Amino acid sequence: ITAQCSFTSDQSPLTSKMAPFVFFCFLLLVLLTSIAPCSCSDSSSGGGGGGIPVGGRFSFSLSTFDQTGRLAQVEHATKAAALGPPVVAVSLSSGSGCVLASVFATPSPLVEDDGTARFVRISDTIAISHSGVSADGRAVIAAAQRMAVEHAYTFDEDDVPIDVFLEELSALFQRYTMKAGSRPFGCSVLVAHLPLTDNFEDAATSNGNRYCRLYRIDPSGSVQMITPICCIGGGNGDEIAQALEERGCAEAASIEDAETILLDVLRTELEKDSM
Repeated sequence: ITAQCSFTSDQSPLTSKMAPFVFFCFLLLVLLTSIAPCSCSDSSSGGGGGGIPVGGRFSFSLSTFDQTGRLAQVEHATKAAALGPPVVAVSLSSGSGCVLASVFATPSPLVEDDGTARFVRISDTIAISHSGVSADGRAVIAAAQRMAVEHAYTFDEDDVPIDVFLEELSALFQRYTMKAGSRPFGCSVLVAHLPLTDNFEDAATSNGNRYCRLYRIDPSGSVQMITPICCIGGGNGDEIAQALEERGCAEAASIEDAETILLDVLRTELEKDSM
């Protein structure tokens, strides 16, 4: 039995052939360890929250909470949304309507259109606009249009209710903050709702005016109603909103007067940024 269990070099040719391979694997392991050492202290402090330094590199895991309770990828998406052109909406207090404006900028004088519609009509009472990453904005706009069509087909209603529309659109944004293999949308959305007087209790007036409501949806999926002046993108939305408020844009007597004030303020703010 002892003789059968003992091995010699003549009886094990496979062992002699494996020796160079094992030696090569050992050298490769030593080389990789010396080139990319792992820093356990950085990894434990960062928690893989997306953009946290780990061993001299960055961890771009999807929306993962770090130890401070922050979602770094959502914050990065919010910054990307603020890099887009400013989109401003003003709801007139007279109830005559709403004015939306944006800056159209092309990367070259040879480009006439970037292929992105900044303002899109969803229904008879809902219009939507976006700012930030244009490709993400187009995807969100297409999803919003699809929601309206599916609602009209399912419930035989020409106009989707604003609460249903906001709920489904915000759920789309929120879903992409935790969906595997995806990232948050790098855009913000401005929704203008101009309801009929008989369908909106706050808009009941004797002369039949309609009061527009403005909503903002950020990359995290949160919804805010901002009336009468709402601004997304541009990075200086607060300054634009303050300038419009000081000029009394929301109290303009007509839509034409509001357009004049709005364009004047946008032109002034852009000139400040270019200086």
